[in-house]
Amino acid sequence: MTGPRIPEANRDRVFEHGWTSTDNGTGIGLSLADRLLENYGGSIRLAEDDEADDGATFIATLPLA
Repeated sequence: MTGPRIPEANRDRVFEHGWTSTDNGTGIGLSLADRLLENYGGSIRLAEDDEADDGATFIATLPLA
């Protein structure tokens, strides 16, 4: 997933349930993705600045088996 760059001050909060930086957001999308991936042994994280070309990049991983 990619989107606008997330300010440094907000990076610790992006996976908090109910937290949003937009006027029309619900704050459940990333927290739900985090919980679902974790339930299946995976993870999601916000990429470091040197991993993202432009904007925000989230990296989701799942085990092979």
